[in-house]
Amino acid sequence: PPAGLQLLCAEAGGGAAGVELLRAQLGLGEHDAREVAEGLARRAEQEAMAAAQRAEEEPMVQALADALRGLCGDLTQGRARAAAEAAAATGVLTEDKLRRRWRKAAAQGEARGVAVLVELLGVDEEDAEAIAEGLGRAR
Repeated sequence: PPAGLQLLCAEAGGGAAGVELLRAQLGLGEHDAREVAEGLARRAEQEAMAAAQRAEEEPMVQALADALRGLCGDLTQGRARAAAEAAAATGVLTEDKLRRRWRKAAAQGEARGVAVLVELLGVDEEDAEAIAEGLGRAR
């Protein structure tokens, strides 16, 4: 639904007032307006929960970005941040967890360790090799 519709419904206070507003704005019947209002409320709740989770993870993502820059000096702050966000999306929120995942893959061969870093971090192979080298030194 359009963001404006969500905003209008929220301003009306949701509930019956929101349903009435949707009926008037969209020309819907009461049943359909109620379903749309409930869907908008669920969506707003999901967005709030996702925002709260991102805020909770933010310090860990920033710490991981800083660690990646320390492991690979060629990474710009923006690329390190993007890599940390990609890792966080897979549940890898710490340098230690990244190191464990890399070590487990690298046990199957150096190329596999690099491939896992490319996959987890969304970096190119050259950056992944530099990060792998840094992880190996930092053991």
